[in-house]
Amino acid sequence: MGHSIGQYSALLTPERVAAGVSDPGWDVHIGGGGYGFTQYHDAEGGKSVYERYPGDGVELIVHDRDWHGARPSELEIVEEFRLLFNLWEDRAARTYYDFDGSGDPMKAAVITDDGVRVLPSLLRRYQAAKQMYLALYLDSTRWSDDLPADEFVGTTATKQPSSPTTAEAPPSATVRSPDCLASASCRLLRSRRPASHLSSPRRSTRSLPSL
Repeated sequence: MGHSIGQYSALLTPERVAAGVSDPGWDVHIGGGGYGFTQYHDAEGGKSVYERYPGDGVELIVHDRDWHGARPSELEIVEEFRLLFNLWEDRAARTYYDFDGSGDPMKAAVITDDGVRVLPSLLRRYQAAKQMYLALYLDSTRWSDDLPADEFVGTTATKQPSSPTTAEAPPSATVRSPDCLASASCRLLRSRRPASHLSSPRRSTRSLPSL
């Protein structure tokens, strides 16, 4: 028996939320949604347009960068988030720090091989500044190699039912100083890639906090 869980997140514009919630699929996939060109075609021909986020109304919080084996893949927090809060990076520890009024450092984000954790108060302030919804995605898969072959021909996986989409009320967008990065309340923005077979995607969205 095995269990694979993949998590991801993105910001959605108010115009995108209705379509995003009604569609059971993810609005963006791990490794996608970065900078690039989009081709448009009409009766007069086609043209290529450079776009920062080739996913209408969707913005990433974490980029999963890959060089197809030429170099190790990397997780990177978007530049806008890092510069907005003027975070200092300890590159050796793969940790970003914010500083309080006394100049004392606080862990703001930690990057590991398994994912990225961000201080919830900063994430909510970022969401409030951009006035965008936070979408959280979950892909959970269980499988077994011990299923009877005569009853489960052609597959060794079982599918878990997906729960309905939910919308949660936002917490206050005020600044919070405690370092919560070791607690379960921190946002896990990306975990290991889920298995691609018989997955059951889930989504929830958080509404807009006020500035």
